[in-house]
Amino acid sequence: MTFLEPVVLSPEMPWPLIATGGHIILVFASNTAVLNAEDLLDELELPFELIPVPKEVNPNCGLAISFKEEDGESVMAALRQAKLSPETAYRRLQGSFLPWALKAEEQAKEKIAN
Repeated sequence: MTFLEPVVLSPEMPWPLIATGGHIILVFASNTAVLNAEDLLDELELPFELIPVPKEVNPNCGLAISFKEEDGESVMAALRQAKLSPETAYRRLQGSFLPWALKAEEQAKEKIAN
């Protein structure tokens, strides 16, 4: 089984939010990292769920953070500020998992700087 690879968006589309009611799943490097993210999001009272990593994304055991796509900007801003970076992210919509860009803002800044 192959794993999905995260996608990189262009600077013209720096934030991949599409108001279609999907969910974002963040996969972290370790359970410790995901539990730290859980503590932070709980403390900030941001909406999310702690879920098992879907086998379609990674068949190994582990935990992930899931949230509604429309909450993505606030969740990701909080994680960035706390320097809690997920390894990969996926968009779940109607049972499908699609790569979701994590570093679009940083890539947009790099392109502008060059």
